[in-house]
Amino acid sequence: MKKDIYTLEEVEQLEQEHATAIVARGIRDGTELKLVRKQAGLRSFELATILDVTPETVSRWESGKLELPRLVAFAVAELYERPLVTRRNLEKLAG
Repeated sequence: MKKDIYTLEEVEQLEQEHATAIVARGIRDGTELKLVRKQAGLRSFELATILDVTPETVSRWESGKLELPRLVAFAVAELYERPLVTRRNLEKLAG
């Protein structure tokens, strides 16, 4: 009988560690954005609402069809590290 290499819990832990490392050095592309967004517990439509863009824009960033703005990469990293404070500050900016 073949045994799984990693348990689900181990995979989740590895993804969390990977997201933390990406945030520490800066999100560089859509694939990294998607991983960090998911690890931050955000759905794509939630991120779109927070950033005041369409869900299609988030999808295009994550798929590489649209260049990822540095400000968006920074905002998502902040949402990952400091979700409550960052969300509150972004909501204030949105008016």
